[in-house]
Amino acid sequence: MFSNYYHAMNHTSTEEIITTHASIQANPKWCPPPTNVTKLNVDGSTKDNDSVVGIIARNDRGGFMGGQAIYFHESSPLCAEACGFVHMLNYAKEKGMDNCIVEGDAQVIINLINSSAQDPP
Repeated sequence: MFSNYYHAMNHTSTEEIITTHASIQANPKWCPPPTNVTKLNVDGSTKDNDSVVGIIARNDRGGFMGGQAIYFHESSPLCAEACGFVHMLNYAKEKGMDNCIVEGDAQVIINLINSSAQDPP
């Protein structure tokens, strides 16, 4: 489902973007990325039928490189987190961030991306 949604939005395979742009990790504490690598963090929150996703990009010294907050109607926390990852990958692509690590706390989404699964559990 996530891969199909991402492909439909971008006409590009998830695997191509992830291979080009990201190493997906779950990490509860922020650590700077290696030299000359950008780290993107994403987190989502849902209340009633509304969701918000925050994206932030930092360089290897922890310096702010940009970010976004996206508001949309979604009642499922899992779907909100998945949309957050889609927006984060699009953000990296739009900004030309081709050497980056992405992090988030949605382990189910991270596992789906890393395994290239077609349907969520």
